[in-house]
Amino acid sequence: MLVLASASPRRQELLRNAGIAFEVQPAHIAEDPLPGNPRRHCAERLARDKALAVARQRPTSYAVLGADTVVVVDGNASRQAFRCRRRRAHVCAFFPDASIR
Repeated sequence: MLVLASASPRRQELLRNAGIAFEVQPAHIAEDPLPGNPRRHCAERLARDKALAVARQRPTSYAVLGADTVVVVDGNASRQAFRCRRRRAHVCAFFPDASIR
């Protein structure tokens, strides 16, 4: 079984349209950028942290999918999708029997 570590309606829609069965369990983590960490790396870290947070709460028979997106507006990375020219989406997945604990 796949667990989506996100409450995003868009990500749910993408999985449904692909015919993938899944459960939703949002990862309730802080989504603030880390000091000294470029915003462009924020989505990668958050995707990993979301997947890991949910994977730690599930039996190892569940695959967990975490995702996050940063948009680039006029050369600046933002987590808001206004006037979006380019998006950087990152996905992280933990699969059954992966060593995550």
